Amino acid sequence: MFNVRIRSERAGDAGQPVSLPSLSVRPSKGQVIRVAFWDKALSITGSSYPRLPSPAKYAGFMAHPFQAHPAQAHPAQVHPAPAHAGPPLLPSLDQIRRAQAVVYRHMPPTPQFTWPLLNQRLETEAWIKHENHSPVGAFKLRGALVYIDWLKQTQPNLTGVVAATRGNHGQGVGMAARLAGLRAVIVVPHGNSTEKNRAMLAQGAELVEHGQDFQESLEFARRLAIDRNFSLIDSFHERLVMGTATYALEFLEAAPPLQSVYVPIGLGSSIGGVSAARNALKLQTEVVGVVAAASPSYALSFAQHKIVEARSGTAIADGLACRIPNGEAMEIIWQNVARIVEVTDEEIAQAMRAYYQDTHNLAEGAGAAALAGALKEVRQRNDQRIGIILTGGNVDQQTYAKVLAGNG
Repeated sequence: MFNVRIRSERAGDAGQPVSLPSLSVRPSKGQVIRVAFWDKALSITGSSYPRLPSPAKYAGFMAHPFQAHPAQAHPAQVHPAPAHAGPPLLPSLDQIRRAQAVVYRHMPPTPQFTWPLLNQRLETEAWIKHENHSPVGAFKLRGALVYIDWLKQTQPNLTGVVAATRGNHGQGVGMAARLAGLRAVIVVPHGNSTEKNRAMLAQGAELVEHGQDFQESLEFARRLAIDRNFSLIDSFHERLVMGTATYALEFLEAAPPLQSVYVPIGLGSSIGGVSAARNALKLQTEVVGVVAAASPSYALSFAQHKIVEARSGTAIADGLACRIPNGEAMEIIWQNVARIVEVTDEEIAQAMRAYYQDTHNLAEGAGAAALAGALKEVRQRNDQRIGIILTGGNVDQQTYAKVLAGNG
């Protein structure tokens, strides 16, 4: 017999936390004890939207016969890094190519271009990987396709998935779940992007609003997955890294040799995928992470070599708004990333404008962060060819209008 102490996230009648006592549990041999709570303030906003038809009716238009080849700081708390026998294993070249075969059933490879005006601005030759050209406008679809394909193979009776997101992860999960014939429940924080919410609903997902930031949404999503008997698709997982590695492999094989690649860090799947592809190809390219200065948890954790919780205050790059870094992602970053650059919200806005002015491409805040990092280091390079990941272009109209007007 053992005691389990439960900390409830549920709101009380007066908006105050509810305190629950310990439970005494006497499991029989092999028995699994499951405890879950519903939040009284739960708001489900997707029920009035029609479900899309079966995936077979929608998959054809994007099927391609591709082959799988060629603010202020901040620390609030310090958390001990999780114990590992060693750093997490990154996918091999063979695993990445198999993941590409899964991805290419539903989308083509995205392009990589070098833009003369952008090269002038950066004072070097730069190659841009355009993940803003994916079917959901961001790189997240790749990992979701690979993850859900794996779930379908390992859990054939699975009926649904749950994910927490600020937008792009939810769109990717929503589309991948629809194509696989699964239900998708997406948890977002209150005040999330209206246009990203609409995009997730359009994929047939059920939208649940909970919490004031991503971390609170994630904690609730974990409980909701247990309650619904669905599988949680976390925002960092080895299968998501395999998915993001597919774009990185495309990029590193198609572009000329690169001295460094700038990658934004949200929860870490993207920079993990770039590291995996770089290692699989045995390249010397350095991987440079970029975070929002107003959401510095990954930069602080990188510098201190321990998990550091920090306030998430970026107003323009919601995809980089992480309060508590993922431990496995940090292990990969500590082992593979050369440095992390912090950029302000204004520097991110300037990069969004630069993308529009120099390439006429739409970039959301998180998507433009890597360019902001490269611009910040323009004086530190000696005519070195670089790569920059434009991870997505899903920015709300009002936000983008302010940015283009110079008010973002």
